[in-house]
Amino acid sequence: SSEITSHYRVVSLPVRAYADELLADVLQGTLNPAPVFTKTVDLDSIAEGYQAMDERNAIKVLVEV
Repeated sequence: SSEITSHYRVVSLPVRAYADELLADVLQGTLNPAPVFTKTVDLDSIAEGYQAMDERNAIKVLVEV
């Protein structure tokens, strides 16, 4: 028999506290969010983005609209 052990760490991020400021920086071009995303898809390829994350081929997927 084999045993599978999973470890998870929950991290609380104060997104709401910084969202307005960060969005303004992105829109002004002073903050480039591109390094955060490992895959880009369009609206018609959202399923592909989810599959890539599920298969661990992507960490964060950017959906371009």
